[in-house]
Amino acid sequence: MDDNYFGNVPEKPTLPYYIGIAVLLVAAFLSVNTDLALFSERKDVEIQDWYFWLIFSIDLAIFACVILMLFQRKIGVIAMPVLVVLHFMLHRFYLSTFLYFDVQLLFVYFALGLFMVIPRWKFFR
Repeated sequence: MDDNYFGNVPEKPTLPYYIGIAVLLVAAFLSVNTDLALFSERKDVEIQDWYFWLIFSIDLAIFACVILMLFQRKIGVIAMPVLVVLHFMLHRFYLSTFLYFDVQLLFVYFALGLFMVIPRWKFFR
């Protein structure tokens, strides 16, 4: 039985969907900006280089997930919160810092999911 709870949802993304993706990219960039600030102070704080390779690779994967969400891929929707939580946990464990940008990114992600992704889920590949 195919129940349509969301009314007429167009198969192609609309302008609000693209605006939501843009806000998600800005929120992800704010998190990367924090990582770049820590990278510039790595000698003073004595942070190992391998940590930044790991953090920046996770940041790159988060951006890839946002791009996958733009092209309506389910793997991007599923992997995005996992990567953000991993990013957050690495900051908490290794640097003992609480990143509000990661929390903000999750809030934006869930808001986008509730209003843009869930009604369109059947069109995602």
